[in-house]
Amino acid sequence: MFPGWHFDHRHFCPAARNHATYRSGGVIADSSQSCPVDKKNTSPGYSVGTCYSFTVILSAGLEWEIYCEVGDKNTTDKSDVDLSALSVRYTP
Repeated sequence: MFPGWHFDHRHFCPAARNHATYRSGGVIADSSQSCPVDKKNTSPGYSVGTCYSFTVILSAGLEWEIYCEVGDKNTTDKSDVDLSALSVRYTP
């Protein structure tokens, strides 16, 4: 198990009645447990996205997110992690 936490602040910018874009910035903290040392890491991240509501209960979103310098420079080296997501949300 690799415990950690994630904090994100999102700023929404309504573009039309059913459409909004947003940006966010945050930080992710994680730890790894390997013999003989436990390591902790904190990495900044940011994202941009858009969402559209088709009806009151059905919406879709598109998001791109990046976390900078994730990993351990002594084992796997540090690299950026990109995440792209397309989502459909149903909220009854």
